[in-house]
Amino acid sequence: LEPAWVGAAKTAADHEAVAKAYDTEALGFEKTAAMHKNLAETYGAPGLKGPQASQAKHCESVAASLTTAAQEDRALAAEHRNMAKDAH
Repeated sequence: LEPAWVGAAKTAADHEAVAKAYDTEALGFEKTAAMHKNLAETYGAPGLKGPQASQAKHCESVAASLTTAAQEDRALAAEHRNMAKDAH
């Protein structure tokens, strides 16, 4: 999302467009987080050692970070929808 575009939102339609963009970005983060969670489970399978264990931790960390980013994007989308209700 371009900061100038987000900052320039004034009308209800502007804020709804920004909210939709945040929702789209959140969905991408959620899909990538799910992929990394699956990779963490694969690398963390019983019997795997060494590099696989560190790769599992890496994937778990990435999944957690992306999940947080998605949650924050959803919250921003909700804020812009509230701003859309207040826009004149």
